[in-house]
Amino acid sequence: METFVIYWLKVNVVISILFLTYYLLLKKEKFFKLNRLFLMGSLVLALILPITPVINTPGLNQLQHEVTGLNSLYDLYNNFSIASSIEGNNTIATNSFELAEQSPANFISTLSVKEIVFGLYLLVTLTLLIRFVLQVVNLLLLIRKTKKGRQDGISYCEHTEELSPFSFFHHLVINKSQYNAEQLNQVITHEKVHIRQYHTLDILITEIAHIFLWINPIMIFLKQYVKLNLEYLADEQVLHTGVDRKSYQFSILQTCLQTETYPLTNLFNSSKLKLRIKMMNSKRTSLAHLYKYAFVLPLIIATYFAIHPAYAQGLTLTKEQQQQLKSFEGKYKMNLKGTDFFLLISVNGNDLLLKQLWDNQEITFVPTAELEFYARKQNFPLKFIKGPDGSIVQVLAFNRDVWDKVNAEPAQKEMVLSQQQLEAMTGYYQYQDATRKDAFVQCVVRGNNLIGIQLWDGKEFVFTAQSDLEFISKEGITVKFIKNNDGIINQAFVSNRDLLDKVKEYKPIVKKEVQLTTRQLEIIEGYYLLQENKESCMQITRKGNEIVVKQLWDNAEQNFMPVSELEFFSKGNMLTFKFTKGKDGQITHLSARNGSLWEKGPKPEEKKMISLSSENLKAFEGKYSLQYEGKEVYIEITSTENGLLLKQLWNNKEISFLPTSDLEFFNKKEAFPLKFIKSTNGSIAQVEAYHKDLWSRVN
Repeated sequence: METFVIYWLKVNVVISILFLTYYLLLKKEKFFKLNRLFLMGSLVLALILPITPVINTPGLNQLQHEVTGLNSLYDLYNNFSIASSIEGNNTIATNSFELAEQSPANFISTLSVKEIVFGLYLLVTLTLLIRFVLQVVNLLLLIRKTKKGRQDGISYCEHTEELSPFSFFHHLVINKSQYNAEQLNQVITHEKVHIRQYHTLDILITEIAHIFLWINPIMIFLKQYVKLNLEYLADEQVLHTGVDRKSYQFSILQTCLQTETYPLTNLFNSSKLKLRIKMMNSKRTSLAHLYKYAFVLPLIIATYFAIHPAYAQGLTLTKEQQQQLKSFEGKYKMNLKGTDFFLLISVNGNDLLLKQLWDNQEITFVPTAELEFYARKQNFPLKFIKGPDGSIVQVLAFNRDVWDKVNAEPAQKEMVLSQQQLEAMTGYYQYQDATRKDAFVQCVVRGNNLIGIQLWDGKEFVFTAQSDLEFISKEGITVKFIKNNDGIINQAFVSNRDLLDKVKEYKPIVKKEVQLTTRQLEIIEGYYLLQENKESCMQITRKGNEIVVKQLWDNAEQNFMPVSELEFFSKGNMLTFKFTKGKDGQITHLSARNGSLWEKGPKPEEKKMISLSSENLKAFEGKYSLQYEGKEVYIEITSTENGLLLKQLWNNKEISFLPTSDLEFFNKKEAFPLKFIKSTNGSIAQVEAYHKDLWSRVN
């Protein structure tokens, strides 16, 4: 989808630039054939330019940098990167062993905003396409019903309806009884021009382009001016035959009274009548004005550079610059969810070679500026960052992921374990979490790799050894095996969170759906609030014999089938919900993954946002620390125009918050509350996250 979006954006950019040039520079010129060529050529160029290869000519490099430096298209294209980023592709992939995150924002998978918008675009496009097909069908049905006669390759279609005369390909459709002999001759002469010069093709091509580029308002004006220029051409040819100008203009005015028209056709009385008459009465354009068309080639070149950002070409380096490449070499680290991921960057001729150490994939980057590099095939930009002493300290990937240089740390190497060592890890493992007891993973050995197989869906993951007990997959899933007192492996710790017990055999538990009464399902319906964070709320409704769980923070839904009166199961993510009744027989609690407890209650009131002054917001700015598993972790808070931006410094994730009171802020998408605490002197000293984690301000 990303590839299509990038192409679609570039097509819109090209068509907008070229049409605005026509509108501002050429629309008043009476070189109608050149204007037709320019307008239709604009559509062709809009389709072709975005997929043309980059011109790798060093002499043009500086010019390309200057042209693309005048616009912000680089950021626009990069936000819709056609390559899977390190986060989306390999490094920061969602842990596939995780069936449902504890964090509410990841509890149930949802469609991204981009996918929803793309779906709406396709829906409107399909609707317009259907309308177009129906218009063509109706037009052909009308022509079929007419009385036909053929002369000089033109099919004359006579009818008796109150319609304006028009042509469609070689068909000239007209009601002759509406005109006298002089007017009829003028109309036929006019429509013959449309037929002989194949003007119907221009209209259909423009209409089809509008169907796929409907969201661009420029296309509406482009359609109008394409039709208008075709009428200019026909009017000019008619007047060249010696027809009286005033008589001809009167005929056009008379046909305007016949308002019934057909789309997708060349209409005798169409396209801004006032402009047509004005053009007919204007003086012939001087040949000296042809100089304007000399700007077309430079315009195409500039447009090409605009849609192919300057980083698309590599720079030619001097020997000194080639030596400076060595300063970029080294190992770079980024932490995600408690796991460190590493890149190794080395010099390869005039380029840089980036190696992803978690899967050994290698990517070549060409230099585009002093500190910037680019991999065209993956549409992957790199930007290096210097420290105060001028040395390279970080690299920015995809304009968002910051990797820290770790010079002192040796490169991470894959270990090769013996078959005996690998065989010790094989077997069946069962999740300890009570809500996932039905989820099993099998470990087997293939070659020098350990394979993890999710037995509920058969999905496999290849793990390579990092030590004698630690493994990592190319998706970034880490597994640490644990031995008992006898030195035998009896557990596996997945992604620093899920503990699995090794079991002797695998006996799949078949969940059977039971039929519940309407009353049994009705008492389960309602709202459930996470006990440790009341802002996280789920709504449960019944649907047939199942329940539908809807997360109110992101509207994601998941169906659960009943396996007993108070126990429900979702096969898609192997998740079990258990409900608890009170003494009165009413449901009071819901137990979900990892023992999280949800309390049944009224729907929480929606948070009301307030406005704080920029001075008040700046008071919250600063760095905050928390002791986590023996380590200091940090967040950094900065003010924005209307709220706060929280940055997790261990993975650079950013979360925006809006104020709900003088000291409280909220992120609705993640149901994430913040509450600031003042010291005795009135300054901000701490911030409480999720009503439990207390972060201290670092002055």
